[in-house]
Amino acid sequence: MSQWTHVAGVIRYDALDILPNREFAPFHPKDVLGRQSYWDDQELGDSFLPHGSEGSLHYHVVDTHHEHDSCSLSAFQVIFWGDLRDYDNFDGIIQYFNRIVTDAWIRAGCFTVEVDGLGSKSFVYRDGLWVECSFNE
Repeated sequence: MSQWTHVAGVIRYDALDILPNREFAPFHPKDVLGRQSYWDDQELGDSFLPHGSEGSLHYHVVDTHHEHDSCSLSAFQVIFWGDLRDYDNFDGIIQYFNRIVTDAWIRAGCFTVEVDGLGSKSFVYRDGLWVECSFNE
């Protein structure tokens, strides 16, 4: 029987474009998020992107500044999801989310990690930190 870890989340990266002829954001999120891998990939991708035996955590980047509203501070929205087989490490997922917000202007973010048999943890981004949410069940 396999061990599975399920992840869902979203992060809003903001930026301020105040200088003409300058790139909008100091980095593009894909530069820091890592290379995704899928179950049939020969390579598992970058070592810092959490991955199980059948592929990595996945993400989709939406360029909200250039595609939707050039007057908004919103630069990118990144949506995360994953079903990681043979992966049971809460800390690895949390470390990844800490890494990808370093030196970035984050307006908001949240993610949930559920490890089969070990429960789930949810986090929100507040005051520069991922804060674990507490739910009364």
